Amino acid sequence: MLLPILSPQNNTIVSLLQRCRTLEHLKQTHAHLTTTQPSSIARILSFFAFSHLSYANHVFSLIPNPTVFMYNTLIRAHSTSSPPHIAFSLYIQMLRNRTFPNKFTFTFLIKACSLSLSSKLLSDLHSHVVKWGFAYDAFLQSGFVQLYANCGLIDNARQVFDQIVERDVVSWTALLSGYAKCGMIKTAREVFDGMPEKNSVSWAAMIAGYAQSGSYEKAIEMFNEMQFANLHPTQATLVCILSACAQVGALDQGQWVHAYIKRNKVPRTLSIDTALINMYARCGCIENSVQVFNQMPQRDTHAWTSMICGMAIHGLGHEAINTFEDMLSSGAKPDGVTFVGVLTACSHACLVDMGRHYFHIMGEIYQIASGAEHYGCMVDMYGRCGLLDEAWELVMAMRMRPDAIVLKALLSACYNHGHVGMAEWAAKRLIEVDPCHGASYVMLSNVYSGGERWGDAEGVRSMMREKGIAKVPGCSLIEVRGVLHRFVVGEKEHPLMREINLMLVEMGRRLRLAGYVPAVKQVLFDIDEEERENILGRHSEKLAIAFGLLSIEAPAPIRVLKNLRVCLDCHVATKLISKVFEREIVVRDNLRFHRFVGGSCSCMDYW
Repeated sequence: MLLPILSPQNNTIVSLLQRCRTLEHLKQTHAHLTTTQPSSIARILSFFAFSHLSYANHVFSLIPNPTVFMYNTLIRAHSTSSPPHIAFSLYIQMLRNRTFPNKFTFTFLIKACSLSLSSKLLSDLHSHVVKWGFAYDAFLQSGFVQLYANCGLIDNARQVFDQIVERDVVSWTALLSGYAKCGMIKTAREVFDGMPEKNSVSWAAMIAGYAQSGSYEKAIEMFNEMQFANLHPTQATLVCILSACAQVGALDQGQWVHAYIKRNKVPRTLSIDTALINMYARCGCIENSVQVFNQMPQRDTHAWTSMICGMAIHGLGHEAINTFEDMLSSGAKPDGVTFVGVLTACSHACLVDMGRHYFHIMGEIYQIASGAEHYGCMVDMYGRCGLLDEAWELVMAMRMRPDAIVLKALLSACYNHGHVGMAEWAAKRLIEVDPCHGASYVMLSNVYSGGERWGDAEGVRSMMREKGIAKVPGCSLIEVRGVLHRFVVGEKEHPLMREINLMLVEMGRRLRLAGYVPAVKQVLFDIDEEERENILGRHSEKLAIAFGLLSIEAPAPIRVLKNLRVCLDCHVATKLISKVFEREIVVRDNLRFHRFVGGSCSCMDYW
């Protein structure tokens, strides 16, 4: 191969190197430049460091007395693409060769240190920065604020921040992100409110902090405030807010974000498309998820998995399996989460044979070890179908000790089928594994109450009181014109409570005319029937549905998100409400979606 001819037309050494098409050609050009332009070695090293790092290491090893620029070039290259110790080894070699570091050296070492999050390495690096006189460099200080926070050393992060003389938006945002990542969301908000200047990154950090702490409504609220501040969200922020919308079922807000992406021609990355698939699926619009999925030019494992999981929670078992088979045909490789989606689909659609098949090939063909979540799906599948013996055998055959996921699935199956003995075993093991989880006590108490073993039921509730363990109250969310409304069981504080109560009365009247009889046996307390009916009538989803009937005009669906499993009485009542009020009602509980239309539910009474 002929070498490029050096001439005045070749503007720079880099442009000359860029004309090479193979590594062999690069090596020839390198040799040529070394003999004709010895002073070009630094530029050559810089070029190779970010295109052929292994060859750059070789070039560097041949340099007799590397300059600080050369060391920094190689440290920088290794700081983003190699284990941290390589960059630090170069730094140690640099000191041994009596080459003095500058602030750029430490900038790149901070980047390398961020990959390991070693508190010891961080402390040593900070000591060297102080030793070499860069302790008060604002850029390095901001880097240390972020590093200390990422290591969970938020007090150290605050100490460094307080030493910064001229704090800019970068240092403020570093502290804000640190508090948010450490779960100190209230302090993070105080920092945010105290910032003299905010940019898109600051807002993004605060939004992400709320989302990571589970304050999804606050994240959405802050995103809306960001729009009023006339700041454009980053792609990461859009993904974050779509995930928050998915968590709370905020469809209107999610659709607005989708429209924003289209309107502003935001590049459709795999992350954004996957977030859209997940948002629409979890907000009850599986058709929109499929539409986004079908329009994707390319799909990775996460996109396929999101689509499969979305179909699974909507009870579309066969469709989820078909999508999984298409995934395999496309060459994409499933992971453990993909199989959770597949097994969930089999569970919700009672596809027992398919579930067994996929559970088997997961390990045999794809070498994916069965985790607790996979065993939990299988136990749930067997339990839903009444195959308690098979569920029990699987739990006994597990290669690891059953954890909370598996035990909850077994306990739920025992509760649904009234198997007291097995329920006692599962509940006791669950209390050992997770002694502060109230649901296990409640479910065992309910099993006893269902068998009218009131003394045993009261004993479990007494144990809860002694340990200070409270039952998680039923809570439902409903979005009306972009605003989320929260209802708890027995709600009395909503501004429209009077109107809601009148609608509850009207709902009860129409339901009784349609033949509805409250399932009072679901109220597992030793109280009279009238009190039981009153408790059932004020479950959180009934309150949310009443509010939806008042606030959402037909034919728009009423969409409700509930934090617990829908009870039998609410399921029966909602089917009838959809019929007598001629409204589509979509309820997402903590397991799946229920689409009620004309007196029927999409789950076919199997949930």
